[in-house]
Amino acid sequence: MLSPHRLFTLLLCCVSVVLATPLEKRQKSTLKPTDYEILNFALILEHLEDAYYRQGLANFTEEDFKKAGYAKKLHTDLTAISSNERKHVHFLSKALTAVNATPVPECEYKFPVKTVTDLVTTATFLENVGLSAYTGLTQWLTKDTYINDIVSIFAVEARHSTYLRFNALGKRPYPYAYDTPLDWNSILTLISPFIASCTQAPEGTFPSIPGIKKFPGLDIDLDATEKLSDAKKTKGAPVDVNDTITLFTPGYELVRQHEGDELWVGWKCGPTKGTLLPATPLDANGAPDGDGRSSRFKSLVPHGMAGQTYLFLVKCNCTMSDESIIAGPAVVEIGD
Repeated sequence: MLSPHRLFTLLLCCVSVVLATPLEKRQKSTLKPTDYEILNFALILEHLEDAYYRQGLANFTEEDFKKAGYAKKLHTDLTAISSNERKHVHFLSKALTAVNATPVPECEYKFPVKTVTDLVTTATFLENVGLSAYTGLTQWLTKDTYINDIVSIFAVEARHSTYLRFNALGKRPYPYAYDTPLDWNSILTLISPFIASCTQAPEGTFPSIPGIKKFPGLDIDLDATEKLSDAKKTKGAPVDVNDTITLFTPGYELVRQHEGDELWVGWKCGPTKGTLLPATPLDANGAPDGDGRSSRFKSLVPHGMAGQTYLFLVKCNCTMSDESIIAGPAVVEIGD
């Protein structure tokens, strides 16, 4: 199966980056998000998933699923998942309205879905992104009622993800022992390609959370993957630990300011701070590039990665943060 991230590209044009200085002066959040902001952020994700399933399923019948090699029952089960997402939207909207907070409206979306395979692959990607959002943001909730509400939704989203991984993609339903928490900026970066226009948060700033914004785009050239095992060099084979992958910055180059400046690839899978490995700059032919500017980079896949894994370009061998991240996250599926 294709990696979910093959189905879309984060577009960023005409940007120049100097590695020895911050990509931009990101204003670090000093205030904790309120419970209402977290509920609204969850509502943004639920609106996205709700619209995705409704629009996608309207374009394909059970017979289309069968012709694409999937069981007809998958269409029925996706319809049930769609119903769940609609209920999540109503639930969160009602919770916000009950405390006189304004629920964020549904956006206008652009989904890159042309086939049934596109539909189920991107659905799995979105479900996993939602899990990472809930995992990363629940820590800020203060009211037990809201914690229970969010955890209840999270549990159902986890079932969606497990079902889709196994029944739609044919992959291990639970590839890792933990989910991967992501912050606001990373989640906004991942969902932005699906948003055509929106009157509120995804392209703007939440009250009392200064500096929230998406990172520059980062993607992966799966066809350039160097397999460790000769037996797995078939095009389209799963990416595994110890393989070498190629990342690229779509539409812009990174420029080294000082001799000795280095880039690192931050790999994030699970609740740890992540694993950092050197990013080797490449020229247009895939050879190591020493002229100080590049849009393609090579990195080894470290041990401990499995399932939907997130990658960042980082400007130092340091903790991944808003101040150190240059681009990303990109997404890659590790293992069968």
